[in-house]
Amino acid sequence: MARHATIYLSDIHYFMFIVRRQSLCAKFSSSSVHPLIHAKHIPAHFEPLLVIAHVHIFPGPGINISGGQYALRAEVQKIRKEFKANKKKFKDENYLRAWLLPRTSAISSFLDRQHWELFNQVEDDQIYEIKKLENQFRDDVVKRLEELGWEDDIRFASGREWLKLVFQRRSLTDRIWNNLYPKLQNLLETARIYRLKYLPGWRKEVIIELWTRKHLELRTQVAVYHRHMPIALNPASVRLVPPVSEALSWECIKQVIDAASTNPRICSTHLKTSCRLVGKWEVIHPSVEAWRRNVESKLAGRLRGDKVFESDSAHSTNQTWISGQPVSQDLDVLLRADSVFQFSDNIVRYFPGDFLEISSTPLQELVNTPVALPSSIEEARPFVLARKLAKSLLRYLGYPNATHLGLNARGERFVCGACVHHDSQFAIAYDWKELLNHFIAISSGLQSDNVLFDLDGSNFANLRRMLRSTH
Repeated sequence: MARHATIYLSDIHYFMFIVRRQSLCAKFSSSSVHPLIHAKHIPAHFEPLLVIAHVHIFPGPGINISGGQYALRAEVQKIRKEFKANKKKFKDENYLRAWLLPRTSAISSFLDRQHWELFNQVEDDQIYEIKKLENQFRDDVVKRLEELGWEDDIRFASGREWLKLVFQRRSLTDRIWNNLYPKLQNLLETARIYRLKYLPGWRKEVIIELWTRKHLELRTQVAVYHRHMPIALNPASVRLVPPVSEALSWECIKQVIDAASTNPRICSTHLKTSCRLVGKWEVIHPSVEAWRRNVESKLAGRLRGDKVFESDSAHSTNQTWISGQPVSQDLDVLLRADSVFQFSDNIVRYFPGDFLEISSTPLQELVNTPVALPSSIEEARPFVLARKLAKSLLRYLGYPNATHLGLNARGERFVCGACVHHDSQFAIAYDWKELLNHFIAISSGLQSDNVLFDLDGSNFANLRRMLRSTH
């Protein structure tokens, strides 16, 4: 066995060292790799070493392998065959030790030679040249693809086939490009589908995660305690946070999200992106507050413009307090129990719970984050019928200035006296919002089995007197 040749022994199972991985394999002598050192520049006393390190086995003292670039392959095959033939004998530890000792000693002695470092340097330079050629080919391919408008999709193309096409050990020519581009185009179209499908959901997740992490500063929710229960129920929404589409239009957020969106390894950058947004919170927070004040002012202005309540100033001296702090005048108006909105239907809508975005595939964070639905803000109008009804019911119950949050916190349930009188076996207990919807349905004639009544007449007075609260 050779003592001064670099031997590729990775296949000789568990007992041999892996020595010299690439430099002596014939496949690494591809003509596409330019030689680093010309033969005429090699000193005579180094020539045997360099030739051995590259491919060939050069005859010399202590070398007992025949010459030629396939000499090492033949030697390895010989050792494999010998090992296979003697495999059963290796169960005897002494026999195995005796068989291994001369071979491992030969390898160890070779590793101690001074020219080993030279072999490593030559091999490293060869690998560097190969990688340099491959990278240059890739850069040329990417440049042409960007000129064709694929710049956003290149980063999402991956897989073995993609790597095989864009990393080649040759220079990119027009002829090669003409054959290569149709194959790349198919992969890029697949990458584009993935990018367009995945990125919007990821952007939403990052923004909502920011709102969730900052919910205490944003004061979006408050704990609700029923007077009959010692523990708090699910938190109630008090204020909205901007929708994702609005937040992405702010330059301070757009820069961070766009930078991360170009990275194909979105999952690995998710945490970094979230941290960067938190780091910019001092810039983002004022934009959030400005958006909220604008929305709350717009919605409260619509309620104040309702002629039925133009002269009502009874609530002006009873400002709402939440968590020990007074709310703004606009939010104070929006949280009243008689501040009822409607969209395109006759359903009672309250701020902010009925202005939230509902996703068909909800994120975990979306469940507990009051993200505004832009269309609901634009469509919301005062529900005159429901507001008149709510105002009368609140006076009857003795809570003329109550908020809808306060009514929910009381934990009361109501039974419609008219329905009990009509069919006492099927009385239904309602919460405050359900009760309003029930009366609106009756007054609109949507429930033909119930007796209709006039909200402004004596029938409504009788109905109010028959209203019962249950605990």
